Amino acid sequence: MRAITDTPTLTPTGRQRFALMAINGVLFQALYSACNISAARAGVTRNIATAWDAAVPFVPWMLVPYMTSVPLLVVAFLFTPTRQSLRALSQRCMLATVLGTLIFALWPLHIAVVRPPSGNAFLSALGDLLLTLDAPYNQWPSLHVAYCMLVWVALRDRLASRTARIALATWLTLVAASTVLTHQHYLPDFAGGLLLGATALWVVPSTRNAPWVSLHYAVAATAAVVLGLTVLPWLPWLPCLWLAACCGAVACAYARGNADFLHKRNGVFPLWVSLLYGPYLLGYRVTWWWARWHGRGKPAFVKFDEGLWVGRRLTQREAQALPADCAVIDLGAELSETQALRGHRNKSFGLLDLRLPTAQRLSAVIDAIDAELKQGRNVYLHCAMGYRRSVEVAAAWRARHATPSRARHTTPSPP
Repeated sequence: MRAITDTPTLTPTGRQRFALMAINGVLFQALYSACNISAARAGVTRNIATAWDAAVPFVPWMLVPYMTSVPLLVVAFLFTPTRQSLRALSQRCMLATVLGTLIFALWPLHIAVVRPPSGNAFLSALGDLLLTLDAPYNQWPSLHVAYCMLVWVALRDRLASRTARIALATWLTLVAASTVLTHQHYLPDFAGGLLLGATALWVVPSTRNAPWVSLHYAVAATAAVVLGLTVLPWLPWLPCLWLAACCGAVACAYARGNADFLHKRNGVFPLWVSLLYGPYLLGYRVTWWWARWHGRGKPAFVKFDEGLWVGRRLTQREAQALPADCAVIDLGAELSETQALRGHRNKSFGLLDLRLPTAQRLSAVIDAIDAELKQGRNVYLHCAMGYRRSVEVAAAWRARHATPSRARHTTPSPP
């Protein structure tokens, strides 16, 4: 069974670049704005200025590098060379965003420094734009500084010229320094940004070459906590707490490799699972609806080998097209089984999406397929969407029983 990884040197598509950039942009805008609004509404005046901050001059032209932080992130997402490096950049940015905004929500700070006139019309306009875009809150740690570190690591290997690398490092240094030289941050904020960036780089290694599902759910859980802390007067906090608990529990399950965390039995979930994991289960149900719509006009399942069919979770009508004596082996832990399929011989082997199953679990699934086939039954092997788990387990089954004739077969495309 092939590993669920990308070739490290594979170049990402434009669609992948823009999708990850959009996800990070929406996450940042939602959480950063929520923290700013919450601090302003609370009238926060606390700051952590040091005696050294009083001696930091205001350098008007440093407004220019300060305002290039977002364009630099866009460049990093568009030009990081491989899918592996793009995935690392995205995960590091998400982690820095949620950790930084969690601190903003728990410990809101305010900068009270008044900028002197810049003496230049263009720079004055930049200063006015900065005041419009960025309220004087969200201080420690500086996300500008953290993002500069992440951009440098993402792009340094893209630049073949030593001169180009020096130019990039110089400009990123100016962007980081501009946080204090434009009087947008205090010196401790700068140090906090270095710590935050280093943390994101340490937690997300550049050598990781597989989807990190647990990290994404941990990010979602933290984002829910931030929203719960900051939008309390507008929305009940209970939905945010529920979403955070759900995503946190899913993150723990993936981190531990616990494929049975949903306790699916006979194709259905216990009531407490439906309640705790409601947002997660709903998300998969919506994705399943989308997969059906996206694959409209295509068969819901295909014949993989003699007696073995593979596909996705079926509707009641689709299930009627299966052979009457068909045994069903369900690999999708996240969706309840169709009522029509529960009437067949039905076995559930929940496999975590986007993660390889353990050798023991994979062997148990293949043994179950063999047991049904030996009794003369057809077997329908399905996961939630029919894109990966069912096809890959079927390929592993074929590999166990490889013969010269079967070796000439190719794995069919997922339905």
